Amino acid sequence: MPQFALAGSPQRNPEADVLVASLAGLGIRVGTTPIALPAELEALRGQPGLDAGEQERLLAALDPLLAELGLVEPLLRRDLLQLRRGQTASEEHLARFARYHTHDDDEGRYVVAGSCVFGLALPGLGQLRLSLGPGDHLRIPTGTEHWFGLGETGHLQAVRLFSRAAAMATTYTGRPVQPLPG
Repeated sequence: MPQFALAGSPQRNPEADVLVASLAGLGIRVGTTPIALPAELEALRGQPGLDAGEQERLLAALDPLLAELGLVEPLLRRDLLQLRRGQTASEEHLARFARYHTHDDDEGRYVVAGSCVFGLALPGLGQLRLSLGPGDHLRIPTGTEHWFGLGETGHLQAVRLFSRAAAMATTYTGRPVQPLPG
């Protein structure tokens, strides 16, 4: 299974541009757009345990960028995902999504701080692992088999975007996650 990271992530694979183009043909969009936050909100980036008001202030500051990226259209729901390795609530969330699954809704992510990994099962191509860091974004169409985990940093602050107002359904597929070679 190939592994590559987007430009904003700690690693860079020279074949990333070819893979990004191939993924676009499947409706999967990946890219990197720098984060530009007002100075008064910069302190919230990467801070664990933001309260609801702080989360909303950060999300509101990112809304123009998210609208420009068009990660999920129409965008009816968004929230701030805050995960940290070793925290009980984070570990429970990660355990639910560390298996291959699909959703009945498009899913978008924009990484504000930290890192994450998405595994994708691509028809006829096998399994691919994407490492995302600050400024990286991803759109996964409805029905795409994928899994999700924390990246090397051990923490993540990311905007999740959905095209439905209600919570999306998750269906586990039973496909085993293949380890990386070597």
